[in-house]
Amino acid sequence: MSVKTILDMAREFMPDSIDEEIVDFLTRHYNTAIASPYDPHDYSNEWIDTRHKVRSWDPWVGNIENQLNYPRCVGQSWEVVARINTNNLRGADVGSGKEMADYDAQAFYELCKQNDGIPDALGTYPITGAKMARKYGLTENKPKKGEVFTIERWWRNKNVRETSNNILTTGPVALTMRIFPSFWMNKGILKKPGLKEKSTGLHNVCGTYRGDGFTSFVNSHGEHSGDFGRFIVADEFYDDYFTESIGSY
Repeated sequence: MSVKTILDMAREFMPDSIDEEIVDFLTRHYNTAIASPYDPHDYSNEWIDTRHKVRSWDPWVGNIENQLNYPRCVGQSWEVVARINTNNLRGADVGSGKEMADYDAQAFYELCKQNDGIPDALGTYPITGAKMARKYGLTENKPKKGEVFTIERWWRNKNVRETSNNILTTGPVALTMRIFPSFWMNKGILKKPGLKEKSTGLHNVCGTYRGDGFTSFVNSHGEHSGDFGRFIVADEFYDDYFTESIGSY
């Protein structure tokens, strides 16, 4: 499988458009996370000493799905959270030979839209995903069709250290990130945004891997984008990109 940028993939579907037009389309269509309002829930423990620690939830991710024309990045980030937790619990990792859990991201996004208070807006609040995951859960497509995944509690991490601690000690996180035009041209390692680059909206992803000085996330544009669907952000650029980090169990 060849690794492409998201812009490369979009060129195949918009052959008569120039790159500036494609980037504008991607920006308007796929930046569909909306900054969550204040929420009183607890924060994770910032003071755990986790320097130079590494942990990956990737063995339980399964196939990285492409959201295609659906504005459901929030739904897909929570769907990945659900898959990781379920697959881990069932012992169904990429090498187990067992069928991995799959949840309906579109139905979950639609549930969020019914409850977020902004029915006419494209996209939804990531914190609404947390609330819906606790109250209603996500419905499984396979292998145990109809079973529901729920969370007991959620919190918001304030900074990179809390996000790091969360991934290392608890589980994956729903991450909201600023999108810059260069994101669509990236092959997996995000660099500091250019001085003249302006953020063009918010996007939701799922943080699944904590390395020594960096975080890796699963993106919802399929396995052909980035590094087989994953992107890396160094800690020094965390505040440039991420605006929200939600953990749960």
